Amino acid sequence: MDYWSAIWEYRFRYPQVRYLHSICRNRWNKSIPRVAILEFRPDRVVSPPLSSAEGLRDYLKSASQAGCQHRVFLVEDLDREIVDVLGSHFWIDPYLLACQCSTSFWANQSAYGRPVDALSRQRDRLQSWNSGPSSPDTTHTPLSFTLRYLETLELRSDPLVWSMNSHDNFGRELRWDKLDRRDLVFYVRRNASFWTRKTHHGWDTIIFTEPPVKVGDPSAPYQPYQHGYYDVAPWPESHRQGQTQNRARGPFRKSLLDDLKFYWTQRATQREREAAINDPRMCAHYMERIAIAQWNIALEYLWKKVCWCSRGVWKFEESWPEGRPVMLDGKTMRLEGKELYEFLRTQTARSSEWRRKVGFLIDWLQISLESLGIGRVASTEQMESLNNDDNPLSDYNTDFLLVLQKLKDYRAELESTLAAITGVSQMIQGGVSLDETSRATKLSVVGLIFIPLAYVSSLLSMAGDFQPGKSQFWIYFAVAIPLCVLMVLGWRLIDGSMSISHWGPRWFSPRYCKDRLRVMSKSKSTA
Repeated sequence: MDYWSAIWEYRFRYPQVRYLHSICRNRWNKSIPRVAILEFRPDRVVSPPLSSAEGLRDYLKSASQAGCQHRVFLVEDLDREIVDVLGSHFWIDPYLLACQCSTSFWANQSAYGRPVDALSRQRDRLQSWNSGPSSPDTTHTPLSFTLRYLETLELRSDPLVWSMNSHDNFGRELRWDKLDRRDLVFYVRRNASFWTRKTHHGWDTIIFTEPPVKVGDPSAPYQPYQHGYYDVAPWPESHRQGQTQNRARGPFRKSLLDDLKFYWTQRATQREREAAINDPRMCAHYMERIAIAQWNIALEYLWKKVCWCSRGVWKFEESWPEGRPVMLDGKTMRLEGKELYEFLRTQTARSSEWRRKVGFLIDWLQISLESLGIGRVASTEQMESLNNDDNPLSDYNTDFLLVLQKLKDYRAELESTLAAITGVSQMIQGGVSLDETSRATKLSVVGLIFIPLAYVSSLLSMAGDFQPGKSQFWIYFAVAIPLCVLMVLGWRLIDGSMSISHWGPRWFSPRYCKDRLRVMSKSKSTA
């Protein structure tokens, strides 16, 4: 039974295998995958020429590869031919290929059982690979995991026709609404899978990567955000004139396959090569460092957006009490009326959008941690086992956890910004309610004035000498005005706004009158 027949045979037991089968049979743009081979030798790492799946098949069948027992196969993109060649030769678990193809994550871990069992098994396998010689039962047990990371890019100009593909063969097209047109920066979710298996005389390793982004509009080329990630190779110990041209050139930062090939063939030290030959798990050394470097670039962009969301609240807090105009998004506005409502609505939408995005990225990174055998809530014993001196990959585990902690801090900052905006909205709403209450109070006072007027008018009936122009008409005012004053004062006393002590002799004293006049003049000058 060949590899594809086996995939189709097990499609009912493992739904993810059916997903892989349907993807590789129905390709979209039919891009040709790229393949590179790294042969690890004691003194150097060489890369024999290879261009297609047929060349890879011939390489695996030829006797020339028997001289090297430590090989790394770099594969960029997937199609039916590549999956057939590698799967038939190494009999790879198709679950790993399905994880590489999809941006989804399946918690059942295929044949590994429940997620908790999968994490325990992955940790045991990592410890067995990093604890010296393996037992005969685990010599040929493959080790695999999938890393998720972000690639942050920016366009040099606003594209006229928006069409970008992050993965041709799987139809991953970037939507134009994901592009922030204020800075033309966007990020792409990437997968990088690692598979290795020890043999009697060495090991074989496969690293699956994704192709670069393809822009449909040639007038809008893109470049890595802030010119790409920081060089993951250490700073040279010495600077020699003869090595300037070779050592000064860095990775291409366009394709992960090219970057891995560059680092292993031109930047790897003798110690790194020996560590990889002794332990094939160390072949993921540069892949994990590049993934962490890409996450750090994404963190810089995310922090910029977090500050951008908080800056609007800061400007509002500085300008709102005095009513000064503020500059927001290149526009000068006075935060009053409809502009104030539009400002709060915009700030709420921005903060909520980026909080949701950061939450998705936290889940995205936690998937990588689970693939590495680190649970979502790492216990103290687990962290000590990951960060001990015997584990050569402890630094990478710590870096991933630090990135996760920063993402959680960013989400907490956005949540505090949303809480501040909500508090401001409630404060403004409370002020509006107070204004409405004050207006209602004034209307009530006006109504209290008309009550005694109507009462006196009905009492005197306004007939005879009490009609306007008659001799007794003044009695109407003599009775109505004192009644109005008594009604207003009585309402004020009942409402609690004034007390009886205000009507004492102190209230009519010249000193108290001067104090009240001084307070009134000061309030007018301040206004």
